[in-house]
Amino acid sequence: MIRASRTKFYPQKVKYIEFIGLLFSSFYFHYMKSPISIVLFLLAFPILLIGQSEITDLKEFILTGDAKKAGSQCFELTPATIWKGGAVWYRNQIDLNESFSMELELYFGCDDYGADGIVFIFHPILQTGFQGEGMGFGGLRPSLGIEMDTYQNFHLNDPEYDHVALMINGNPYHGSALTEPIPLIPSKANVENCAAHKVKVEWNPATKILNFHFGESNRISQRVDLIKTIFGGDSKVYWGFTSATGGEHNRHQVCITKSDFLEVASFSYQTKQAILASERYRLKEVTFDENDKLTPTELSELNNLIRLMNSYPEYYLVIEGHTDDSGSKAANLAKSQKRTQSIADYLESKGISNDRLKILGLGEDYPLKPNKSPANRLLNNRIEVSMQLKRA
Repeated sequence: MIRASRTKFYPQKVKYIEFIGLLFSSFYFHYMKSPISIVLFLLAFPILLIGQSEITDLKEFILTGDAKKAGSQCFELTPATIWKGGAVWYRNQIDLNESFSMELELYFGCDDYGADGIVFIFHPILQTGFQGEGMGFGGLRPSLGIEMDTYQNFHLNDPEYDHVALMINGNPYHGSALTEPIPLIPSKANVENCAAHKVKVEWNPATKILNFHFGESNRISQRVDLIKTIFGGDSKVYWGFTSATGGEHNRHQVCITKSDFLEVASFSYQTKQAILASERYRLKEVTFDENDKLTPTELSELNNLIRLMNSYPEYYLVIEGHTDDSGSKAANLAKSQKRTQSIADYLESKGISNDRLKILGLGEDYPLKPNKSPANRLLNNRIEVSMQLKRA
C-alpha cells in the first residue's frame, strides 16, 4: 500500500489577510464597545489564521531551460525571443489513483503570429522533451500532454486557430493524438491577446474522466484509463508545464492559483527540509542480519530517500554508520563499514549513482549516550544520513 499525503495549494493568503482586516473593521464598528470585546477578538484572531492553508513553497518546483520565477506564484516559461524553451516540474510524484485538480492562469503573449504554446504534462520521469514544435513535450514516452498550441504547423495537421488536444507519448502529430484538436475558445478567438486566461484541469480516477476547462468553457471531457492505457499500470507520475518558441516567438507564463492532489509517500515537509539543510537524519526502520547485510523487511524509509534524491539531483548523500562499544574497536569499525556499504548497495540497485554516495563507517567513536544501559547501546547503534550540495 502506498502511503501518501494530500497537497493543497492556495496562494491566496494576501486576500485572506485583507478579508480578516475587513472582518476586524466590521466587528469593531458593530460590536467593540468595550476593551474586553477587543481582547476577546484578539484571542480568537490566531485561530482564524491557523485554519488557512499555507502558500506552497515554489522551491518544490524544478525549472529547466529558460524557465524562471515570475512572482509569488508564477513562472515564465519562455521570453518573447526565438528558439527558447523552458519547463517547470513539481519535484514529487503524484498518485493517479487519487483525484487531481488544478486551477491556473496562463499567458500566451501578445503576438497573434507568435509561437508555440504551452503543454501540461503527466510523465513518470523528471525529464523535458525536445523544444520548438515539440514544446518540451516531444519525445516523452509514456506521457500525456494537454497541448495548448498557438502556431500552425501544417505537417503536424495543426488547424489554423489556437487549439487544444490531448496528445500522447510525446508525439506532436495530431493524427496520433487521443483527441482531435478543437479551438481553445469556442469562437476561435485569438488567445495571444496580452491577457491571462483561466484554465482548470481535473482528473477523476473513479470515472476515469479527464476534464479541461478554458475560461468558462469545458473544452475537453475525455474518458481514458490513464494508468492502464497510457502508463502501463504505473499510477505514479510527475506533472509539469513546458513551452517553447521557434522561428516565431511569444512570452509564455503560468500562474498556479489552486491545486489539490495526492503525493506519493515521502518524508514529511519538516523532515525533508532538515535533510536538505544538511542536518543528520537517523534511519529508524532499517535492520541488518547477522552478517551486517540490509534485511528486506522494511525498506519504505530508504525508498523515500531514493525519491528525495531523484527529486534533488544537485545533492549527494552522506551515510554514516555507528555502533556501541560491545566487542573490539576494530570489529565495531568493520561492522559500521559493512552496514553503510549495504545501504549504499541498495541505493545503487535502485538507480542512485555511486558518485552521489559517500559512506563513512565510524564504529564506536561517536556515541549519542554513554554505553551504560541496553537502551543507550541501542541508541548508539545507528545509521545517519545527510544530503549535501555538490560543489561547483
